[in-house]
Amino acid sequence: MTILTPETWKDLGVFSTNDLILYTPGGEKNDTQQFEGNGGNLFWGDQTRFRGIQVENIVRNYFRTEIPSDTYNADRFEFTRGPNAVLFGVAGDASGLVNRATMEARLNKDSYQYSSQFDNFGSVRNSANINKVLLKDKLAVNIAWLDDDQERWLKPVDFQDQRREYVAVQYKPLKNLTLKANWEHFDWLRAATAGNIPFDSVTPWIVAGKPGRASVPGAAPANPAGIVNFAANATRPMAVYDGSSAGPVYQDWNNRAIGANLSVLGTTSVSLPLGFVDKHLDLGGESNIQDLSGHVVNFFADYAVTKDLNIQLAVNDETSYYDFFADGGGRLNVDASTTLSDGTTNPNFGRYYVLFSPGFRLKQQRYRRDNRLTASYHFDFGKHSEKLRWLGVHDFAAMFEKDTSEHYWDVLTLRNTTPVAGASAFLGDNSNLIRFVNYVDINTNTVYGMQSALDLQREANKLPGVHADWLPSGGPTAFKTRLNSQLYVLQSHFWDNRLVTTLGWRKDAIDKYALNTTKLTPLYPSGPGAGFNNYARSYPMDHDLATSALAPENKSVGAVFHVLRNKGILDDLGFTYNQSTSFTVTDFTLYVDRHNTPPQTGRTKDLGVRVELFNHKVGITGTVFDTSVTNINDVRIDSAGVSSAISDLSQLVGLTQFVSVPQVRDVEDKISKGWELQMVSNITPNWRLMGSVSYYKTINSNVADFTGKFIDQYKAQWLANPSAIVPNRTDTAQTVYDNMIFAYQTIKASEGARSLNERRYKYVGITNYTFSDGALKGLSVGGSVVWQSVPSTGYAIKPVVNASTGATTYVPDAEHPFFGSSLMNVGASIGYSRKIYHDRVNWSVQFNVRNLAPVDPFVTRTGANSTAPTTAVTRLYSRGEPTTYTLSNTFRF
Repeated sequence: MTILTPETWKDLGVFSTNDLILYTPGGEKNDTQQFEGNGGNLFWGDQTRFRGIQVENIVRNYFRTEIPSDTYNADRFEFTRGPNAVLFGVAGDASGLVNRATMEARLNKDSYQYSSQFDNFGSVRNSANINKVLLKDKLAVNIAWLDDDQERWLKPVDFQDQRREYVAVQYKPLKNLTLKANWEHFDWLRAATAGNIPFDSVTPWIVAGKPGRASVPGAAPANPAGIVNFAANATRPMAVYDGSSAGPVYQDWNNRAIGANLSVLGTTSVSLPLGFVDKHLDLGGESNIQDLSGHVVNFFADYAVTKDLNIQLAVNDETSYYDFFADGGGRLNVDASTTLSDGTTNPNFGRYYVLFSPGFRLKQQRYRRDNRLTASYHFDFGKHSEKLRWLGVHDFAAMFEKDTSEHYWDVLTLRNTTPVAGASAFLGDNSNLIRFVNYVDINTNTVYGMQSALDLQREANKLPGVHADWLPSGGPTAFKTRLNSQLYVLQSHFWDNRLVTTLGWRKDAIDKYALNTTKLTPLYPSGPGAGFNNYARSYPMDHDLATSALAPENKSVGAVFHVLRNKGILDDLGFTYNQSTSFTVTDFTLYVDRHNTPPQTGRTKDLGVRVELFNHKVGITGTVFDTSVTNINDVRIDSAGVSSAISDLSQLVGLTQFVSVPQVRDVEDKISKGWELQMVSNITPNWRLMGSVSYYKTINSNVADFTGKFIDQYKAQWLANPSAIVPNRTDTAQTVYDNMIFAYQTIKASEGARSLNERRYKYVGITNYTFSDGALKGLSVGGSVVWQSVPSTGYAIKPVVNASTGATTYVPDAEHPFFGSSLMNVGASIGYSRKIYHDRVNWSVQFNVRNLAPVDPFVTRTGANSTAPTTAVTRLYSRGEPTTYTLSNTFRF
């Protein structure tokens, strides 16, 4: 376990789990290092991986939570890796959990604190905390407040704003009874800007000599090299911003000529060349917006029945509302039409543009209700009989918990409810989607037109004949899960605490209900492309008998043996062993056939050594681990384009039950092996030092097997007419199928091979020194260094000959990975603290620099072409993070 306290995050100048995870061994933020686009960053505030495995156990006071973390009301962050995670009051992940313990009201002393932070990008953060004793040793209240306007470095907009209020109360009516409660309200709004250089659709057009052709609506003309059609033979009402007027101009982009995509084998897109656009220009603006709000209440009643018997009742109630607008800005295009659809000259021929497209909007409501009863009993045989002292001291704990999770998820698209001429009468048809064209001047970093997804509906309704509304178009998701858990733990101390053993047993009985989309008439007429189109709350839930039949049992075994004690500078030398199984319910993801992905199970084993030196001033912990996990639902067949191809091919042949399936994933199994070495030291009271070295490697197996079997099952139907044009595309069924197979083979290439973007080695060092006397009294200096080794970024390709047809295709060669660059994050701080206002107020000021040595940008994905199968072609560039300067002021009294 790694515990980070306020001193640590104040030294580093960071405020969230996503920031703190950088400084823990074997941990990393799950960002564009793992997925293309924004990947996991788009949806959740906290994205964590331990030992190469995604961690869903992000908890608050040991309750599962949907709330992004922040330090403003935190007492400590606990990063627990390995087997012990199963012993806490939440369903355990094999790789660990992250717990944020919030502040409690203190009964013994009043305190007041105000802090402000500013950085070089214009961010302003203000927070305050008040602890007030109302009845000494009886009643106290703690109030915390946060107003955070974070501006980031991408242009033209990149922000994260949050407003939070927190109240904690502690009441001790009786000597043996303590009541605690806390309440938090949060509003969290951010532009989830893409961390990558935009995809390239313009350099093939430039290489071809910047050709143009007339716009030919209603037909599919032959295109010169470097040109493709925007949407063949389909009415497309477009809201166009070209800088000539304040509002959008209506145009029909049916068969509009645009630049061709630059791609490697498998039609995988490639980023623009470095330097083509400003590396900090985000063309999508606020097209990806996240709006999260809600509240959470915790209540704890601790009652000491006797000196050795304690009981705690804990209650958690959390409600969150999530609204997310996704799409736009991921590709730079060019307008290659010399004329408009009415035959007049196109004034924007040759201009670059970005499709500001409302691909989808997610509206969610989430509810969590937890009731937990815990009892602990301490028994010392030696206190009852000297002869029985050898039987040791024992602590027994039992926990009973009911966790209810309820979730409603609607997938909406912006559609014209009054179809224009030539559009389909079915509102769910793609001809009724509304898209926006923002022309771009890359020389002046100007993006014309609307910049916020929050304005999409208002702007669309400015178009003639358009009445836009957000309608449910994709498949909704809803579920209700009750988890009834019981946990028993026995910890025993023998031979004057030289041997400490732990035994744990846990059982989780599951009762689950899931949405049935076949039992209700759609909100509006269904037709090609409509999919399931009603609100999630409108559908009944069926009892999920398969999941509800599960009642997994998990076991945990651990031991600590203190070999040596108090031997000179050696205070303690001990060895540890921990092993446990684990089980995690999966709520949010589906297979391509709409069935739930299965629960995740795991087994993990740690062997460790612990050394304490110099009167316990230095602690060193080493761990060797072996973790195996099955049914990890992080195989992103949606990001790879496999699920969208399956959806369109299924729509082609009338398999509408497989169209527009939301949150499509597949599963894989992983084995993660490695080691971690940590050191924490307080050499002197004013010198803090922390460091770690870690290594892990993961081996994947059974990757996306379900999708492969599904493809085999429906291949014949999809290819019944291989030359048919696939809906939502301009390609034939055979072409779409072939590209899908290559994308699927790329996913399968990780089987038995090194995981993509896995950085196996990590070194962390953090230090801070405060001068306590002399001329420099009150001055503090600190620094941090994090180095991560090179990642694998993709694979070479190899030819495969079809034995039946003799045709040659290419698949990824897992034995020949490509590699990127190592990463180095360097930070430094200098601060000063002194008493002011007649020594009543402690004032401290601190200046932090982060990313003194940024790698900007660094490669995150590579591919290959059949003409050079072993030569890496850069597909995706991350922009990286520039140097950030922060000034903080804190007043305590």
